[in-house]
Amino acid sequence: MFIQLTFYVGVPSVETAMRTANAVFEARGVQYVPKHTYDTTISADELFELGKKSYEEHIGESTLYPVEDPDSVEMDVERLIDEYHWGAIYNRPNLDAQSRAICALSAMTVMGQYDRQIRRRIEGALRVGVTPQQIMVVFVHLILYGGYINSRTAMRVARSVFTEQGLAA
Repeated sequence: MFIQLTFYVGVPSVETAMRTANAVFEARGVQYVPKHTYDTTISADELFELGKKSYEEHIGESTLYPVEDPDSVEMDVERLIDEYHWGAIYNRPNLDAQSRAICALSAMTVMGQYDRQIRRRIEGALRVGVTPQQIMVVFVHLILYGGYINSRTAMRVARSVFTEQGLAA
């Protein structure tokens, strides 16, 4: 989960969480040896293609923020996200698509993300089998972590998506 959250909350937060988890494991005598799961033989181009496929499966068509200039820094960032977030991280073992969607929704809600990104994430969660009821329960649980306003706003965005798709919450 921590690695999954890297692109949402940033490396420093993930490193802190991993150190904290390690300290808890040590205090409880839990032996944990991380497995090397990243395949270093996959080229950046292969990761990019895998990432585009993952995005399509989990979110849908990539038209959220079109970039017109293929030589821009913004396009370089898009490529990086497709390669490493969607290509390498989204294809790691141990989390299913629903868990990944819930991680993303949780991070974005706590951080107060209410633009088209959270709308697409809610649509993506539905796409991979998270039910409207589960999405709403996630937002209820997040009240204690991100505050009432963030959670309530995410619920309103979700209700809008559900309405558009003819779903009941």
